[in-house]
Amino acid sequence: MIDVQTNNDKTHILIYPNQSMSLNAYWLIFSVLASITMIIAIVLAYQGIWVIVPFVALHLLFVWWGFKKAYQSSENVQYITIDSKNTYFGSSLEGQINKFQTPWLRVEMISGIKGHDQPKLYLKLHNKRTVIANCLVKEEKHELMKILQEKLLYN
Repeated sequence: MIDVQTNNDKTHILIYPNQSMSLNAYWLIFSVLASITMIIAIVLAYQGIWVIVPFVALHLLFVWWGFKKAYQSSENVQYITIDSKNTYFGSSLEGQINKFQTPWLRVEMISGIKGHDQPKLYLKLHNKRTVIANCLVKEEKHELMKILQEKLLYN
């Protein structure tokens, strides 16, 4: 999702990922998966195949870690602030702010090598590229590219 706000000579663009699951949904799915896995492990351990228990624990640890990373990435908001002299790009997870000179900044989209790959959108200053909006689908990236080109052209 793209949110554009303009005030005075500054443009603020917020890029939100499409968050399809809440934290409660992640916990519910993990709980169901863990319950089924543990029941199978207990039945097998009861039958004498106790070696499976550490592997089940390791499996659940990896699934939990994957769900945690998926939820964290779904909360990552990217922001771009454009004024006549500088453009700032940052991310809520990284905490790092990239500063670009607006008159020299360009927007570039490179399509994937394979036909089904998602294109990548970049802010390009000279020969340095910064990937933006990885969380957006193809149509939203094209929309964001048009917005950025328009804003960078008129600043």
